[in-house]
Amino acid sequence: MKAGVAKVNITPPVGAELSGYVGRQQPSVGIHDELYASALVLDDGRQRVAIVACDLLGLTKGSVGTVRGLISQNTEIPGANVMVCCTHTHSGPASLRLRNCGKIDKTWMSVLYQQLAGAVIWAEKNLKESRAGFGQGTVAVGMNRRAASSQNKDAIVDSTLGVLKIEDLNENPIAALLNYPCHGVVLSHENRLVSADFPGAAVRFVDRNLPGKPITLYTNGACGDINPYLRGNSFEPVERIGTILGAEAVKVIASTETTHSLDLAVASRNVELPLQRMAKEQVETQFQHYSHQYYSEGRDWPYINRKIYEAMEHWAQETIGLLESGTLPDTVSTEVQVIRIGELYIVAIPGEAFCQIGLAIKEHSPNRTFVIGYANDVVGYIPTEEAFEKGGYEVEEAYKYYSNLMLAPESAQILVETATNLMNLLKVK
Repeated sequence: MKAGVAKVNITPPVGAELSGYVGRQQPSVGIHDELYASALVLDDGRQRVAIVACDLLGLTKGSVGTVRGLISQNTEIPGANVMVCCTHTHSGPASLRLRNCGKIDKTWMSVLYQQLAGAVIWAEKNLKESRAGFGQGTVAVGMNRRAASSQNKDAIVDSTLGVLKIEDLNENPIAALLNYPCHGVVLSHENRLVSADFPGAAVRFVDRNLPGKPITLYTNGACGDINPYLRGNSFEPVERIGTILGAEAVKVIASTETTHSLDLAVASRNVELPLQRMAKEQVETQFQHYSHQYYSEGRDWPYINRKIYEAMEHWAQETIGLLESGTLPDTVSTEVQVIRIGELYIVAIPGEAFCQIGLAIKEHSPNRTFVIGYANDVVGYIPTEEAFEKGGYEVEEAYKYYSNLMLAPESAQILVETATNLMNLLKVK
């Protein structure tokens, strides 16, 4: 097998609006740490695949399609063999629509597409004979944010750190791909500095503590209901969690055996995820709730209340307009992708899947599995069917920032079944 890796700086200019929090004062006022896109290209002699990990909140299916097109035009890698995923830092630039959570700079986005494709082009030129191995560790830095106690069924947390190790034939590290499920939200809405949050700190730790100049890719997992247990407005907890995660990664990398003979396989499937229906009267009733809760004619109207109210007003107006025109969709079209590297299955999920969905995919897998969230698209939160019964922000509120209607409860099972079918399709005979 051959492997090539490259890393490009995608830090936006100071003054770019950040995304992830409706309550944040805009725009950004500085840069704490740089943002990067890291690309890993693999070639088994029959086909090539590419994985691109970006220090961004997320990218839409349309954005990923543009990047794939640029890559296929300039490399020997088909667009269908490209996975583009994001770390989900909430201190990065607006890169997809979230109502009132930062304006997208279209000029910067067009440059970003070229940068992401350029990372793959560069990585392909760096291809050389390599060895790869898979390992895993355990890191307890995440907590289930929906759970009241450890006895609560929703308290399930996936603490598994997956590691893909790539080295040259002289056992010098070339790259490491990390996979861990946890929201990139150590920093709160009060932070106005560009930052990759704790995933960036973890990557810096690994890069510093491996010999040579390897490139580390951080991929997030099924973390829709998982937050870091440390949060704050300083960068000390960012570095602390990054160090804990990075130290475990270095330990796993040091003990992971590698092999030269690995084959590659790729498959993807477009899926139509059903949406919950909503009548005009329901939209109006819900907006009235926000009006009573957040609207104020007084001069002391809190900034965050104003931002939430404006976002919900836009949601209600747009949704009612689509209802009245008969153009409100019944489904959302997205993609599930699986890349197999030897006996490792890397599953790309297009959004904020709950932890139990990731665990279900791993349980149904033929072998070792990484589940990567925010990959190839972001359709919003993907809760379990049980979560819909309990409600909460992820079920009742978040979709109004992303789109118009919430996914239907059966969407989670559709994704699990699709991922399972694709893994079985690629199973080693």
